[in-house]
Amino acid sequence: MRKHSIIYQYVNKRKKIYEILQKKPIFVTARFHILIGPSSLFQRINFKLKDITILKGYSTHFIERLIERDAPIKSLIKFDIINWRLVNAEIPTDTEKSVSTAWEFFANDKYWRVVIWFEKTIQTIINIDEYRTHVGIKIIKEGAFPDFF
Repeated sequence: MRKHSIIYQYVNKRKKIYEILQKKPIFVTARFHILIGPSSLFQRINFKLKDITILKGYSTHFIERLIERDAPIKSLIKFDIINWRLVNAEIPTDTEKSVSTAWEFFANDKYWRVVIWFEKTIQTIINIDEYRTHVGIKIIKEGAFPDFF
């Protein structure tokens, strides 16, 4: 009976943590597109990622998208800053550290967009149209940018 009680407590604790995280974001972010965002931000991202050659991808979400979209795994894990095009960046509003970046590249006769989380981990992979610019509603298009750019 004690074993079931410990499992029950563990599951309830995990549920409470999950509920708290769902209600309140860990940090507020701002998303910038390379066509209209601050160039210094994108220059800094390129500089920080210039030495990375291998990406990791182990989340359930990523693996599901990889299989579902028949994405080219060999092209994905070999990060190539020269042939990949930086598209947008998402950063916390209270710090200058990048949270995620989106990159586009061409492989297996298709254009792909990869979202990289915290510099080295692939969050997701999307097959895209060659001419898609993706300047969506969450992209900051005007107003004051944070001082750290």
